[in-house]
Amino acid sequence: MTSDRSQVQIELHADDYGESVHTSEDILELMKAGCLDGISILTNMHCFEETSRMLLEAVPELPYVPYLSVHVDVVEGRSLIPGPAPGGDTSSETGIWMSPVLPWNWKKLFCLSYHIPARDLAGKPMRYGETQTRITGEVRQQIRRGWELILEVYALADEHGDRFSPARTSDPGRMGSAYAGGSRGQPGDRIYTYGS
Repeated sequence: MTSDRSQVQIELHADDYGESVHTSEDILELMKAGCLDGISILTNMHCFEETSRMLLEAVPELPYVPYLSVHVDVVEGRSLIPGPAPGGDTSSETGIWMSPVLPWNWKKLFCLSYHIPARDLAGKPMRYGETQTRITGEVRQQIRRGWELILEVYALADEHGDRFSPARTSDPGRMGSAYAGGSRGQPGDRIYTYGS
């Protein structure tokens, strides 16, 4: 078997945009320098609104927009599931209930996946079906929120001359692309997520 080293392509992806303002500032600096082929965006952190604004404001300064993906996180951050506020704060901006933290951790989810009795972080018994429904709702909300931001970024990039990652425009159907076909994202397009 022979290998052709000229065919090797390495893409640099920054994980956890939106984890904190400082992390996001560092990732934006790398994007402005043209050093990244992709980023994944956490949408359920407390600083999401601020880091979204930072990203949108940076688009005109970027040499190109890298791959954008949603980083789904079901054990850290706040819950985005709409509903009545059981002791949590209701965001006046979004009108949805924002729990201070998700009510479980990896250990509790692992036990529950094997139908081993577990309690959430508040000490309440976790039921398999209810927890599965809640996780599904949480994932949907995080992806929806991320997709809305990604579409805003694409729209701004279009206004500034369709500058997209050279890696993405060379082969838009390759796995890892934020969407397929053309330079404008549409609600029906594919979006890939990275989970933790």
